[in-house]
Amino acid sequence: MAKHLISAIAAVLAVACLLPALALAVRDIATRKPGFVVQGRVFCDTCRAGFETPVSTYIKGYQTQDEHNILSTN
Repeated sequence: MAKHLISAIAAVLAVACLLPALALAVRDIATRKPGFVVQGRVFCDTCRAGFETPVSTYIKGYQTQDEHNILSTN
């Protein structure tokens, strides 16, 4: 009898811990906003001007990497 009581208590505690975690996970997935697409062109800055000039040439097929800097303010 005591073994069944301990098993029942363990099952209730497991359900009590798992259901809220599952609910939070589903909520985060459901409210996730879709990403965004950045389109543009990559050019060779031969003059080191830092912007496009008439002598700038575009590089086809170049893929860039996104860098995200999270700044915190206190």
